[in-house]
Amino acid sequence: MLNFYLIGQPDPVSVEQIDGTLISQGLQPVDITGRAKRNFPEGALNKCVVAQKGDIRFEFYDFVNQSNALMLYREARKLIITTKMATPRTEIETDKANYKYYSLTADGNYSVTVYVKNTAIYAYCNEENLLTLISILEDIDYIETKAKQERNQQYEHFITG
Repeated sequence: MLNFYLIGQPDPVSVEQIDGTLISQGLQPVDITGRAKRNFPEGALNKCVVAQKGDIRFEFYDFVNQSNALMLYREARKLIITTKMATPRTEIETDKANYKYYSLTADGNYSVTVYVKNTAIYAYCNEENLLTLISILEDIDYIETKAKQERNQQYEHFITG
């Protein structure tokens, strides 16, 4: 079960954090900033890192400002809906200021996009690999799963006695 930030929101992660998380999940990050910059207004994109392995594709964008990150989130969400929508399906969406999440599981595929301030993520895979993408998002604190919340509560109980 996924849980979202009801109070507050996650902080944007750095490219270095993304690289480390992707590597820990067996993915090799590739900096494609030069190529990706052609798709955005001049000076809008700081970094773009992509990782692909088999059916798993993960794209991370770090923008100069929030408006470009939000634009990418909206475009990715639209792309997911127009190309991946099927019945039956499971859609999950949360929408807050500076934090948005949309995922779709349908027809054996899992797609997700996330917006956190000046960063955006677009990722997809076959449904059997969705835990890899969920783990990446959990590791960078863009989502929290119930299991992670329980681990944190156990740790806090252990520390406070």
